[in-house]
Amino acid sequence: MIDKTKVEKSEAKATELEKKLDSELTARHELQVEMKKMESDFEQKLQDLQGEKEALDTEKQHITTEKQNLEAEVSQLTGQVAKLSKELEDAKKEVASLSAAAVAVAPPLM
Repeated sequence: MIDKTKVEKSEAKATELEKKLDSELTARHELQVEMKKMESDFEQKLQDLQGEKEALDTEKQHITTEKQNLEAEVSQLTGQVAKLSKELEDAKKEVASLSAAAVAVAPPLM
């Protein structure tokens, strides 16, 4: 015959294990929900950072292009300064030459 106390103990143990299982399943579900949220937050952060990186890459490209344009302009202006400096020196020599010729040709004052 089945002992009534053993049955009661087994039923109590089964009830206790059922509650424990429910508790663990609830905790597992909560952890899964939390993990999904963390994954979603991570993916959003990753997308934000990728967008920021692309914006910085574009800005870097614009700055590089602008730098190259400015360097070309500086080079052109340096060439113009050199040309104008030579023209100025030539003009000074010509003025000096004309002044010397004018002094040599000028009649003596009496």
